[in-house]
Amino acid sequence: MVLVWILGGFLAYWVLVTVLDSRGVLERYNASAAGPLIMFRTVRGRDLLDRLASPKRFWRAYANVGVAIAGLVMVASFVLLLRIAHLSIFQTPEPSQITEPQNVLVIPGVNDFLPLSVAPEILAGLLIGIVVHEFGHGILCRVGDIRVDSMGAVMLAVLPFGAFVEPDEEEVGEASSAERTRMFAAGVTNNFVLTVVAFVLIALSLSAVQPLDGVGVQNVADGSLADGVVEQGDRVVAVDGNEVGSTDAFFGALGGSAGEEVVLTVASPDGATREERLETGAPGVEISTVQSDSAAEAAGLQEGDMITSVDGEEVTNAQAFVSVMGELSPGDEVGIEVLRDGETVSVGTTLGESPRGEGAFLGVGYLTNAQRVGVTPYDIGTPYSLLTSLNPVDWVLAIYLPLGAAVGVSPFFGFDGFILSFYELAGPASALGGAFWVVPNVLYWTAWVNFNLGLFNCIPALPLDGGHILKEGLRKAVSPVTSGEATDRLADSLTIAVAVAMFGSMVLMIVAPRLL
Repeated sequence: MVLVWILGGFLAYWVLVTVLDSRGVLERYNASAAGPLIMFRTVRGRDLLDRLASPKRFWRAYANVGVAIAGLVMVASFVLLLRIAHLSIFQTPEPSQITEPQNVLVIPGVNDFLPLSVAPEILAGLLIGIVVHEFGHGILCRVGDIRVDSMGAVMLAVLPFGAFVEPDEEEVGEASSAERTRMFAAGVTNNFVLTVVAFVLIALSLSAVQPLDGVGVQNVADGSLADGVVEQGDRVVAVDGNEVGSTDAFFGALGGSAGEEVVLTVASPDGATREERLETGAPGVEISTVQSDSAAEAAGLQEGDMITSVDGEEVTNAQAFVSVMGELSPGDEVGIEVLRDGETVSVGTTLGESPRGEGAFLGVGYLTNAQRVGVTPYDIGTPYSLLTSLNPVDWVLAIYLPLGAAVGVSPFFGFDGFILSFYELAGPASALGGAFWVVPNVLYWTAWVNFNLGLFNCIPALPLDGGHILKEGLRKAVSPVTSGEATDRLADSLTIAVAVAMFGSMVLMIVAPRLL
């Protein structure tokens, strides 16, 4: 019902904006409508652009570097998308969460990887990114002696939605190809530079933050051994007395546990430490599924059986089971002992061949200790180490932390919620309390938005900056064989062809796994 009221109010607002624009009311205030958005124009600020553009040699060198970067990104994105399209047609991948249609949209609450809670930070980063992007175009216009007719703000009701710079179109057409190319590249260059600045500031701000020991508890499965014992926001600092500082160490310690209980040393958000003993029962491997027409089915193995021995070798946990099976071959006749309803049952069977063609195959699914315990760990150190690094490669990896759940690592959406219990503030920053986290969060999403805004605008397709840069490059490339309007027509046709290939590849990436 609330959503209906919100949509109804938005439509009413849109109608009002359209009416005001059609009756010339907005024009009285140097404004016009673009859908539900209102563009307020002004000539103020042009003197500021002139002053900023005064070191022309610097800005031309700066923009030339930007042209090179944009060119590399354009080529890389074109090749990558064509490769993805090829794989989508001839080696159709299984549908994945990343390629779900809604995840193409950068809308918090709609995109699976962008929770609604980060919407304010993303909007702030977007606003900063658009302003910086447009100012880049404006400055390079003046560097190239292209007049700026107006500049201004884009509003959605009372909310700032962006900014724009409107150059004189006639002077843009009369400018040299080099000046136009630099002007088009300036926006994305500013976005990438702002990304770098934001990451440096993040690293500086996080010098006041100390990650705590252990692995965080991200989630606890219903009905698992840890359900009701361990809670989200707790930290597991040791398993059976062995310290764990990463998710790999956590899973390794659980996988190696062979007793009738697992002892977790748990730290609560308030810092109190306790030991939780989780009864795992007799050592062995619990069967969760039995595959049809398999050696396990032929032997009469059942779901819930606890495998304790294979071919005379004791099986105390999943690691031991995998190790024993690795020593056997297809066709081997083996004896298997299981616990069933508290009694030991002995069976025999002939092992089959693994569907992957790699060794012997029994045909059972089994629960690991980690699955039975049911704790989804959070790697406390990963986001912290990436965000405090000054290595650009780590920055790129940090950009994709929100996709963590899709690639098997702990997702990161900023320092918020239960994640805050995994870090502590040191020094003067501790006096700020929760207000401190606004700084790294806004900086992170500003970096995230500007990096992706730069990449998106580098796509070689009109009306994006990448499309304009490509068109200028193609004009130069075809000028030896054509002239005048023929050059423009050929460059336009080639640019459109590249754009069709790019967007066709993007559509295939989403659609092919579901249709082919």
